[in-house]
Amino acid sequence: MGRKIVTIDPKRGERLRQLLQEYNVSQRKLAAVLDYSPEQISYMVNGKRNLTEPAAKEIIQYFNSINENDPLCPPSMRKRKAIRFHWLMGLDDYKTEGDFYGEILR
Repeated sequence: MGRKIVTIDPKRGERLRQLLQEYNVSQRKLAAVLDYSPEQISYMVNGKRNLTEPAAKEIIQYFNSINENDPLCPPSMRKRKAIRFHWLMGLDDYKTEGDFYGEILR
C-alpha cells in the first residue's frame, strides 16, 4: 500500500504564523506549552505538514486562555477577542467571534 496523499493548506500555516507574531510567542514556546516538538510546529507554520483539527483546537485554547489579569503576562499576550477555529483552519475569514457576529448583524 502506498502513502496517503495529503493536501496541505498553506493558509493554515500562515494564520498560525500570524497568531505567533501578534502574541509574540515563539514556535519553541508554543511547542513546549502544547507538548509538541519544535519541529512539528515549524512544519505546520512553514506548510510542510498540515495543521490538524486536534492541533488547531489546542492552539486556539491556548491563545484564548491567556489571562490578561496575570501580572506576569506580558502586554503582547493580553487576551484579545476569542480566536475562531474556522478562521485558523482557513474555512472562513472571520478571525474572532466579534468579526463573525459583526458581519452577520450588518
